[in-house]
Amino acid sequence: MTQEHTFLSESLQLLLGALMIVVEQHPQHALPPLFRQKIYHECGPRKEEYGRRRRGWLAVLAAHYVLPIWQSACPDDPLAADILDVAERSLQGKIDQAVVRAEATRHWDMFFDEYLLQFPDIGEEPWFVLKAVVEALLSCADWGRLETIAIEAAETDADIDPWSSDAASTAAAAYAGPVWRADSNTVLRLEYWRWWLGTAIPTAWQLADAPVVT
Repeated sequence: MTQEHTFLSESLQLLLGALMIVVEQHPQHALPPLFRQKIYHECGPRKEEYGRRRRGWLAVLAAHYVLPIWQSACPDDPLAADILDVAERSLQGKIDQAVVRAEATRHWDMFFDEYLLQFPDIGEEPWFVLKAVVEALLSCADWGRLETIAIEAAETDADIDPWSSDAASTAAAAYAGPVWRADSNTVLRLEYWRWWLGTAIPTAWQLADAPVVT
C-alpha cells in the first residue's frame, strides 16, 4: 500500500496497513468505530476545506458501493441516487454549502418520519443503504457524528448509538448485514473493509485534492 499510494502521508499509510491487519484478525472481520475515528483524524481539520472534502468523498464512495442494493429493491425509485447526487455535486463545488446543509437537515428529518412510512417493507439491507446515503450528505455538510463521541477500543458498532454512526459502517451493514446480527456475512464484511481501506481511502484523497471547477 505504501508503494502504490505514495501521495498519502506516511502516518496514514502506516495506519492503513495496521488496520488491514485489524480487519483480517477481527472475529467478525469488522473495523471497530475507534479505528475509523483514527482515519477521520487523518483527514485533517473538519473546518478546513480539504478535511471536509476528504470526509465527504469517503462517505460518498461508501454509499455508492452499496447503492445497487437499493436500486435492486426499489428499481423505480431514484431517492437514494438523487440524495447521493446532491452530496457528490456539493463536493464538486456545484452547490452552495448553505444549500447542502439545508438539504442534509431535510433528509435527516425525513428519514425518521416520512421515509419510514414511505418504505415500510423494503427490507433491512436497502434501508441501511438509504441511511448510508443520508449520512454521506450529512458528512458533506460537515455533520459527522462519529468523531464527536467517546469510544472504547473494545466497542463495536453494536455498542454505540446507531444515530452516531458513519456512512462507512452503515454501508458495511447494508453489504454484509450488521455486526449484531448472528447471520451476517463475515466474508462480505471482510471484502467491504478491504475495499474501504485499500481503495476508497486513496480514491477519496485523490478526489478531494483535485481542483474544484465551478
